[in-house]
Amino acid sequence: MSNLYKVASNIIRPIEKISVSDYAQRYLYNPSNTSDPGKFDLSRAPYQRDIMDALTPNNGVEKVIFMAGAQIGKTFTASVWMCFTFDIDSM
Repeated sequence: MSNLYKVASNIIRPIEKISVSDYAQRYLYNPSNTSDPGKFDLSRAPYQRDIMDALTPNNGVEKVIFMAGAQIGKTFTASVWMCFTFDIDSM
């Protein structure tokens, strides 16, 4: 019965109220084959925080336009937002 309780409590857990940038800091890790393996740290690219937070639901931002140079984190930011949406926002 305790396993059933654990499964049920995970299914009906409250939606976590965090921003996309907090989600990235808390749950994401860089692969071991990168220049900065281990826990993701926004201090290496602090400009991404405002963009990630603008992508957080119910924050008042209706449209996000992201213009940036090459290899500055656009794909990574989009990937973080998708992970957040699948994991947190889709509940």
